[in-house]
Amino acid sequence: MSVTKGLFKLLIGIILVIASLWIAVTYNGWGQATLNLIQGSIILLVILIGLVILVIGLTDLKA
Repeated sequence: MSVTKGLFKLLIGIILVIASLWIAVTYNGWGQATLNLIQGSIILLVILIGLVILVIGLTDLKA
């Protein structure tokens, strides 16, 4: 059963890579859209990392 799960994951990964490459080749504005997504998500990532560190610090203070 483990081999089947591994092959399924491999197949899904190959499909996702091929689909993303196909979209990148056929859609001309994907570069700017990707940059906009990355720039918008950097702030959210920093906020979430800060919240995780805050929670870890609070639990350490309780202990």
